[in-house]
Amino acid sequence: MDNYISATRKLLLLLFFISFSHMSAAVCVQANLAGIWYLNGFSGDTLESSFLETDFCKIKINASGSILGNASSCKARVPEGVFTVNLTGGNLNLNAGCRITGRINYCDPELQQCGFAIRIDQAQLDRGKTVMSISGFDSTDTEAVVHFVGIKR
Repeated sequence: MDNYISATRKLLLLLFFISFSHMSAAVCVQANLAGIWYLNGFSGDTLESSFLETDFCKIKINASGSILGNASSCKARVPEGVFTVNLTGGNLNLNAGCRITGRINYCDPELQQCGFAIRIDQAQLDRGKTVMSISGFDSTDTEAVVHFVGIKR
């Protein structure tokens, strides 16, 4: 009888640990990115050690990960003032481990040109799927980096 109780306890303990480890592992799907995200962060130039720009962005992402440019934009504050950065699209991909890859396309208001992109270098979605952390760089100037934390509305 003692062996039966001991085996039962071991089985229950094993089941508990298996279920606990399953609960703690976040499993993400692409649709978890869908919605409106508010990102705050800063950007600058690592070569010049200059991080004078702070950014606030509203980004709308559909279920397939496409950034909807007509519903997304950023405000950038620099020493000279505040300006709008138009986002023209892009795509964010999410894997099962909640890692984000992709790019955010934008127009540069100083150069008055489009066709630029922030390439996501390191990014992660939290277990609750409502907070993201992003580090990236400009596709045309790898010394120009951005760091954002985003909250899903």
